[in-house]
Amino acid sequence: MKHSILCIDDEDINLKAFERMLKSKYNVLTASSTAAAYETLNGNNNIACVLSDYRMPEESGIEFFKKIKTSQPHTKRILLTGQADTESALSAINEGEVFRYLTKPFDFKDLINTVDQAVQIYSLERSLELKNQELQKAVDELKTLDVAKNQFMILVNHELKTPLTALVSFLSLLQETKLTEEQTLYTNRISQNADRLQNMMNEILDLVSAQTQSSPLQVSKTSTHNLIQHALSNFTDSAKLKDLDFVIEGENHSVTADSQALLKVLNHLIENAVKFADDKTSIKLKTQKSESGKVTFQGENKGATLSDKVIESMKKPFYLNEDIMNHSKGLGLGLSLSEALLKRHNSHLNISSHDETVLVEFELPSLSEEIK
Repeated sequence: MKHSILCIDDEDINLKAFERMLKSKYNVLTASSTAAAYETLNGNNNIACVLSDYRMPEESGIEFFKKIKTSQPHTKRILLTGQADTESALSAINEGEVFRYLTKPFDFKDLINTVDQAVQIYSLERSLELKNQELQKAVDELKTLDVAKNQFMILVNHELKTPLTALVSFLSLLQETKLTEEQTLYTNRISQNADRLQNMMNEILDLVSAQTQSSPLQVSKTSTHNLIQHALSNFTDSAKLKDLDFVIEGENHSVTADSQALLKVLNHLIENAVKFADDKTSIKLKTQKSESGKVTFQGENKGATLSDKVIESMKKPFYLNEDIMNHSKGLGLGLSLSEALLKRHNSHLNISSHDETVLVEFELPSLSEEIK
């Protein structure tokens, strides 16, 4: 699509010359007076360039440019002057924000090159404006999403947790009464699913809270081995079912972190390792200190090799791949929650897989680094 340019001159022969020179590349509009030029520009914000003679009957080209620069901010303005008008044109040129002026008689190639440059800059500016508008729209959408997340937290906290709490409370009272064997079976199943629903809601709230940073971290010094052993104690039974061994390697280190947040990360990573590990293998957990003073946590298990695409997808919220997850239950929030919690510690998850081995690791910041 050709760009439009407007040529203004009270000499008809000059207008025809401009049209002949430029029509192969541009949609050339002409006006023999500034009054006619105003009519052409009225409501048309897509004119890339305006060429105007300095000496026009009603008003000078500079005066015309001064009037249109507000309504046509992106349109490039080129002034055509005679030798006698050069000094006065130069003194007024900033008032009209002229892109360039050409002195008559001008070289036609120079005129065409000048118009080409003006149109190119016009195109870049309009493109940048559109990009900025798209960016602003994206920013507004993100702000709306943050508000929606906060509203969702309020909804889950009150509208869902309150009736669930009442359900669990009355269920506990019911279980204390004399029940038949069949009634006991039913109440136990209700209790199990209520616990499962409670855990799901807590995971969602933890993820939203970590992403919006709505809850401050409770930072303190803690022992890496104590954290790992605490986390492993939650998986003793599930590890026995698959005949898995836990091996802790590396020295014990003191780190500064939110121990509860870090424990949630370790729980999710160990849960995945147990879930995906081959039976009768070992899950290795290792901590080591780098030269920069950071402490690296590593978890390694033997299992199916995962592609980079699957690894990237697994870190997204609500990702459930039945082939990978072995029809496991849950919301698929473990890794995305871990990533969000680690981000608040200026860290992130690194997951790699090769030769039927999956390695997950992350670093904790040195004591001098600020934790959000």
